[in-house]
Amino acid sequence: MALTIILVEDSEDDAFFFQRTLEKTGISCDCVHVSTGEAAVSYLKQHHDCSYLVFLDLRLPGVNGFAVMEWLQTQRFEHHIEVVILSGSGDPCDVTSAGKHGVTDYLIKPISKTDLAKRIQTQLEKEQVARSSTLLWLNSRIQNSPLCQA
Repeated sequence: MALTIILVEDSEDDAFFFQRTLEKTGISCDCVHVSTGEAAVSYLKQHHDCSYLVFLDLRLPGVNGFAVMEWLQTQRFEHHIEVVILSGSGDPCDVTSAGKHGVTDYLIKPISKTDLAKRIQTQLEKEQVARSSTLLWLNSRIQNSPLCQA
């Protein structure tokens, strides 16, 4: 299962820069761009069948990034969702508030190719560990099954 990145960004220029930087990392993953908090929530409600790495802007029209984080905290998804704040704001209050909402990281725009690659690679490694752990657990269950004890 491939990692899917969801970029929640209302600035077309920032979204373009993010996607170009992502291409330059050479990491193969899907990237979905939505421009509002409402669109992010709608997308996650409809597509909850895989793991996501969400890069979330805080200052969005309508439902802002903080509201999206609050909604995410109330949900139970089948797969894990990591949130990285990608904001133009380095306001300590924003950083503290984001941390209280359980975000993985807080990055200030513009993001460098190195920082983006590091965040994505970390998530890919977490996914690999999770898959390996699941396979080990399933294998032990199968080996201990009465059907295999014959």
